[in-house]
Amino acid sequence: MDFSTVPPALSPQLIDSIRRSVARACRSPRITGGSPRQATPDIGRTMRLLVASDGDIAELPRRRTGPAPRSVDLAIDLSGSMAGYSEALITFARAFRVHYPGSVRICAFGTVFRELTHRESGSQQRSSTALTADRGGTDLGQSFAQLARWRRSSSRGVPAVLIVFSDGWDAGDQTTFDSSLSQVRRLYRSIIWANPHVAKAEYRPVQRGIVTALAYVDHFVSGHSVHALSEVIERIPS
Repeated sequence: MDFSTVPPALSPQLIDSIRRSVARACRSPRITGGSPRQATPDIGRTMRLLVASDGDIAELPRRRTGPAPRSVDLAIDLSGSMAGYSEALITFARAFRVHYPGSVRICAFGTVFRELTHRESGSQQRSSTALTADRGGTDLGQSFAQLARWRRSSSRGVPAVLIVFSDGWDAGDQTTFDSSLSQVRRLYRSIIWANPHVAKAEYRPVQRGIVTALAYVDHFVSGHSVHALSEVIERIPS
C-alpha cells in the first residue's frame, strides 16, 4: 500500500507494521554479519529499545561477529510535496535508529535544515505535525550544503552511507545543488535516494532535482510502502 493513500495520521496497525518490517530487515544476516550463535549482547541497541518501548523488550538485541555495519545518515525531505509520506518516513527513521546495528543519525530538510537524531531518541516525543510545521518549497542546494557541513562536523573519518528520502522538487538554483551534491558525494561511501513516486507507472525522472541527483547516487529506489522501505535497507552496502 502506498503511504500517500492512507490518512495523514497513521493507524496504529500501520505504525506497528513499519516497525516490525524494519526490525526484520535489520536482522538480516547481510546487515548484521556473522552467526547468531556467536552473537554478543548489543548494549547500545538494548538501551535504545528500552527507551522506545518504555522498558518492555521481548528479545535482547545481539551484535554478531563479522564486518561492522556501516554508519548510516538519514535525510528526510519534509517539504509540502512530500506531505503524503512524512508520517511514515519519520516512523521508519525512529524504528531504524532503534534496530539498525550500526550508528544512525537523522536530519530533515525543507524550508530549514534540522538535526533530528537527539530529538528522536525519546521515541514519539515529537509528532510529525510539529516536525513539518514549516512546510514550503525546498531549496535542495542550500539543504545539501548544510548536509555537507553537518557530515563534516561529526564524521571523524568514519565511512558512512547516506539515505535520502525526497521527490526531488526544487525551488532553488540547480548549479548550487549540483555543487552541494558533489561535496556530499565525496563525504559518503554510498548514496541511496528513495523517491516515493518511482513506484508509479507514469513516473518519469524529469524533475530538476532528480535529473541532477541521478549523476551522483548509487541506488534510485521508491520507499513508498512498508515493503519498499525494507528494500531500502537491503541496499545498504555490507
